Amino acid sequence: MDNEQVRVLLADVEQTVSIMFEQYAPDYLIYHNIDHTRGVVAHAKEIAANYDLSLEEFFTLVAAAWFHDTGQIFSAPQRHEEESIKIANLYFSGQKSIPVNLITAIDHCILATRMPQRPHTLIEEILCDADLYHLGTASFFAVDKAVKEEAMLRGLDVSNWEQGTLKLMQSHHFHTAYCQDKLNAGKQNNLLMLLKRQ
Repeated sequence: MDNEQVRVLLADVEQTVSIMFEQYAPDYLIYHNIDHTRGVVAHAKEIAANYDLSLEEFFTLVAAAWFHDTGQIFSAPQRHEEESIKIANLYFSGQKSIPVNLITAIDHCILATRMPQRPHTLIEEILCDADLYHLGTASFFAVDKAVKEEAMLRGLDVSNWEQGTLKLMQSHHFHTAYCQDKLNAGKQNNLLMLLKRQ
């Protein structure tokens, strides 16, 4: 793969995923929507810029970021990663220029975002941090509210939501040194504010 191939392929991935959300996303996806996906892609690129990724690694990371929540459109949240992988594999089955090992790496990146996150490679770590980037930012409480509202619209039990959010914040850690340096202080501040609300 060369730079131009990667640029063209990722542009097509972006268009495909954007159309998928536009045409098929249920109204209750008020957080796990195309805006969240675009944010994860942007944060993945931001984090990746601080590491010496190969072209194949960069492609794998960004493609996985685009597809990582497509499964939310068609399945329950508990198994959306597997559905996202199926969707990505269906797309890439029509792209004969993509080596099988890259498709497998994309699958692994998507699966690594399942909670609790268990990344094994740098690009998996980057995607995991991009997905939960908001934990260390001022948007944390607004995002938490939107995710809770989405869960309610999907008929999920939110009776212990605050305890679940607190548990997530206490158990989570950023995987990349970049996010640790940039976001840990903000995350700690959000955790302290969360504790005050209990």
